[in-house]
Amino acid sequence: MIRQWKELLSEPCNIQEMMWADIKKLDIAAKHPFKERYKGERIPLFEEVIIECLKMDFRLFIDIKSDLQ
Repeated sequence: MIRQWKELLSEPCNIQEMMWADIKKLDIAAKHPFKERYKGERIPLFEEVIIECLKMDFRLFIDIKSDLQ
């Protein structure tokens, strides 16, 4: 089962209140079951994810939702 991202972060935090400069310092694999394999992994920018997907010729489906009505 995949854990919630809060359970995987290196330190407790409220990511919604953080600036990107601080978010990118978080080690997303600190508490992951395979933490040695993924040691030092960081949360990527959305742009970085898209670039990597394009490099690997992946299909990417983006579904944007809003609470606004």
